[in-house]
Amino acid sequence: MKTTIELPLLPLRDVVVYPHMVIPLFVGREKSIEALEQAMVGDKQILLVAQRNPADDDPDEAALYRVGTVATVLQLLKLPDGTVKVLVEGEHRGRIEAFVERSGHVAATVELVDEAPCPEREAEVFVRSLMSQFEQYVQLGKKVPAEVLSSLAAIDEPSRLVDTMAAHMALKIEQKQDILEIIELDSRIEPGVEEIDQEVHQDDEAGGDDQDAQQQRQVALDDRLDREPTEARHRKDALDDDAAAEKRSTLQPQHGHHREERVARHVAENEAAARNALRPRGADEVAAPGLDHAGADEPKVGGCVDEPQGEGRQHEMSRRIEEPGQAAIAGTDRFDAR
Repeated sequence: MKTTIELPLLPLRDVVVYPHMVIPLFVGREKSIEALEQAMVGDKQILLVAQRNPADDDPDEAALYRVGTVATVLQLLKLPDGTVKVLVEGEHRGRIEAFVERSGHVAATVELVDEAPCPEREAEVFVRSLMSQFEQYVQLGKKVPAEVLSSLAAIDEPSRLVDTMAAHMALKIEQKQDILEIIELDSRIEPGVEEIDQEVHQDDEAGGDDQDAQQQRQVALDDRLDREPTEARHRKDALDDDAAAEKRSTLQPQHGHHREERVARHVAENEAAARNALRPRGADEVAAPGLDHAGADEPKVGGCVDEPQGEGRQHEMSRRIEEPGQAAIAGTDRFDAR
């Protein structure tokens, strides 16, 4: 049986309201606020219809879809800035038969759309299949709250389940409107399932691409790690060579300088010894270091008892005088050779 009623009309931007859906709305246009006030005067019912162009501030008949949702106003709150916040709950699908101009607002003659009941066994199959599909959709991280799954699990009506799923899916306004306009349950399920399958397929492809990119990054990282020990060893060897060369360049001049000082010092000492040996000395200076003030007939400590006298003694003294010089010269030769 066909049921037709006249209801105030409320155009909506960027949203499609389904039956059994509770949603808050912010209303600012004068005609829309007047339509809400008329609904509050009556039985609080209003027709919610999406407009085709959200930027249109005063949509005409052509700018509105022909199928909407009959809803009940649960709460209305006027805000200080003149806008109205309203909480509504969808109840039935409604098809617009005619638009009616009223004082300050637009009304519509609406035909209530009755949905055909679904057999129990088929309903169970639909519910299980839809829940399985929607769980995959939620697992893809589509910004669907986790509590939505628990609320869906309590729904045993396939028609209501499809509408609720569509309300939470990231669909375009045109897609959501298409689902609202489909009356047959089998046909209404298909768009949602196809959208879920498409999202899952795209996610699998993206996951495959991400996996390939990750494998490429891992190969590049492994190759870099393989090269790093060799490059580090080469850098260390080069640093060691530079340090050794710098050390040699620092120490070599100092070593040569010290060697020259030692040579000069030994030469000076030998020359001084030679000069001291050649200068004239007194009789007492020729005595051995161990000679004390002993008598002439007593043996000289450190000297020789058969010591030659006269010229022989003078020759021996001359020989002894020459020997220190020769020793100095020989010592110098040995040092230079070293």
